[in-house]
Amino acid sequence: MASLPYPLSKILNAGCKLEINGEVPLGETLKVRARIEDITEKSNKAFIHQIVTTSTRDQKNILVAHMYTVVILGKSSSKKTSKKLQVPEDARNLDQFRLKSNSGLKFALLTGDFNPVHWVKPVAMLSGFKSTILHGFASMARSFEVINNQLLGGNHRQLKSIEVKFTKPILLPGNVSFYLKKDEFFLAKNNDEKPNLVGSFELRSTNE
Repeated sequence: MASLPYPLSKILNAGCKLEINGEVPLGETLKVRARIEDITEKSNKAFIHQIVTTSTRDQKNILVAHMYTVVILGKSSSKKTSKKLQVPEDARNLDQFRLKSNSGLKFALLTGDFNPVHWVKPVAMLSGFKSTILHGFASMARSFEVINNQLLGGNHRQLKSIEVKFTKPILLPGNVSFYLKKDEFFLAKNNDEKPNLVGSFELRSTNE
């Protein structure tokens, strides 16, 4: 990423798709490879698609992560009207949780992602946010947790893939609800507001 002609401070996580092809074993050496799959520039943005694979000596590509990031290159010269993204009216509210003001710091301590917009309020405000914001991957982890506990009865091996798009920052502190419609899910403060996250998942067939 450092060799790309984009400022690292302007790169934002836009989403991720995780393909789960097996169990990551304990006590074995892992081989992790990353590559840039594609870069597309449109209007004032650059979209970057990276693929990160995790393998062992005996099994290739146990996990395949498609990482999507966006770089804001400048102000858009044209105004585009788009359909308002909203939680479907018939989506079920499966869970809700309270995010504390230190939730960003806790996730940073867990993962090593210490971008200050997640835990230092003055820096977040200088970046254009009203307060600190939750890591996108923290919202993805929360979604994974709800799917595993509420739908799969704790049997995470049933999950074949999960894909999310980060559509709106989650300000801290705050309340967030998880909504489900078939295999699509949403994180939002209320179902009549633009969701913070939109995702989908795929389960394994019985013969896999």
